[in-house]
Amino acid sequence: MAVPTYLVEEHHEAFLAWHHAQTHHGLPSHGVNLIHVDHHSDLGLPKLRTPIVEAFQSSQQLIDFTYRELDIGSFILPAVYVGWFDRIQWVRHDPVLSMEAVGWMVASHDCKGLEFFAVKADSSRGADPPADARTWLYRILTANGVLEIDEAMIVLDICLDYFSCNHVPEHMAKIEVTAAAFDEFNDNPYHFLRIFPGSKVTAEIIEDKYCLVFNAYAYESAGASKETEETILSKIDVLMTLLRKHDFTPQAITVSRSRHSGYTPERHWRYIEYQLLEALEQWRPLALVPSKDYRHGDPSEAHP
Repeated sequence: MAVPTYLVEEHHEAFLAWHHAQTHHGLPSHGVNLIHVDHHSDLGLPKLRTPIVEAFQSSQQLIDFTYRELDIGSFILPAVYVGWFDRIQWVRHDPVLSMEAVGWMVASHDCKGLEFFAVKADSSRGADPPADARTWLYRILTANGVLEIDEAMIVLDICLDYFSCNHVPEHMAKIEVTAAAFDEFNDNPYHFLRIFPGSKVTAEIIEDKYCLVFNAYAYESAGASKETEETILSKIDVLMTLLRKHDFTPQAITVSRSRHSGYTPERHWRYIEYQLLEALEQWRPLALVPSKDYRHGDPSEAHP
C-alpha cells in the first residue's frame, strides 16, 4: 500500500500533516516512533498564547494554532506532549553529537499547556512528575548508523536542508510601515528590533514607501551552503542505504522544503525534492496528499 506523503513548505506544517494522517490514514495518535532527518533538531520549547488542548476543537482551530503558535523549530515537542510520539530518532550529519537513547520528560508549567519544559527523565527521580508529563526516548545518529525499529508505528520526517543547508538563512525581507513607525525605529536606539538577538534591521524609504528591511547583506554569508548536486545525491544515497537496512514501511512521510525560511537554498530545493522523492518512490510507493486537504490554502501557489 502506498505511503501517505506530505510535502510541506515549512516544517511546522508537519504538525497539521501528522494530525491529518491520524484522522484520514490510520496513523495512531499515541506511541509513534518519529525518525527525524534534518540539519536541526527542531526541539525548541514553544511559549504559547493558546492552551494546546484548545487547538483540537476543530480543524480550523488546529490550522490557526499551527500558524499562530508554532514555528519551524518548535513543533515536535508539542506533538510529544499530546502523546503522538514517544520516541524520536534524529538523523543528522555530525557524528560528534551521536547519542544513544536517553529518556526525557516534557511537561507544562502548572499543567496549563502554555509554557513547556523538558528534562531528562532520571533527573526527576524521587519527585512526582507533573500530572501532564510525557516521557519519550531520544537518540541522535548519523545516516551511517542503525535505526532502532520495533513494533511501533513509524513516521519518517525529512527536511530538505539535511542535504543542503544555509547555516545563516537566506532571508532578506521588507515590510512597509507607517511614517510614525519608521521614525520610531530611527529615533530609538533601544528599539526591540535593533537589540533582539539576530536582528539586522534598517529603515529605508523605497519607492516613496517607508520600509523596515531585514537581513540585507551585500555579500554572501560564510554560512551559505557549499553543497553541489553531486554531494546532494551522495547524501540521498547514504540516507536511502540507512532506510533499506531495515524492513519497515512508515505509516506517513513528511517532507519539508524549508525554502521560505531560507534554510534550504533557493538554487537547490527543487533538485533535492525531485531526487529525494524519486529515491523514496523506489523504496516504497508514495501517495502524495494534496496540501489543500490538511492546511489552509496552498502557500506554494500564494507565494511562488
